[in-house]
Amino acid sequence: MNSEKDIKLRSFKNNLAIGGRGYIFFGIWIVVKLLLELIMGDLKFDILVEESVENGVERSFAIVCTVIVLFILFAIIINIHLMVGKNAVRFGKNQNNRKRFYIYTSIVALINIVGLAAYPIGIVTGKSTINLTFIASLMVDLSMVFILIDLFYSAIMIEKLIKQKSAEEEA
Repeated sequence: MNSEKDIKLRSFKNNLAIGGRGYIFFGIWIVVKLLLELIMGDLKFDILVEESVENGVERSFAIVCTVIVLFILFAIIINIHLMVGKNAVRFGKNQNNRKRFYIYTSIVALINIVGLAAYPIGIVTGKSTINLTFIASLMVDLSMVFILIDLFYSAIMIEKLIKQKSAEEEA
């Protein structure tokens, strides 16, 4: 029969795997959101190209460079989310990638937490105004930080339960 610790352990492992998949989904959503912003939003592709042309760059070269920079940016975003998410899923299934999970997740969590400071700084300096886009972005970033904290909590609880379980088996 399953003990209470086994049930909790399975629950935290499932939570870690689901959270990792959710973090990957957030990365895909960020790229889709940026693409939509380039197509329909305030940050239009044409504006990016025109800024380069105004600085004396040939239009065709500016288009190629802008596409390359955007592609690299999207690739970096997806890769970071894949690294963290895949390592969370793997750690939820077994503990082989424990160190990599903690390293990647710690770096990304610190970057996201520091990034949250941009919201009040932007308001104080007058670079940002509180509107629906501001609130939505803040909510998404807070959700990202919450997911990362939840991933850490689940990983720590998995290790704690495994240690307790092995100590009970030895006794």
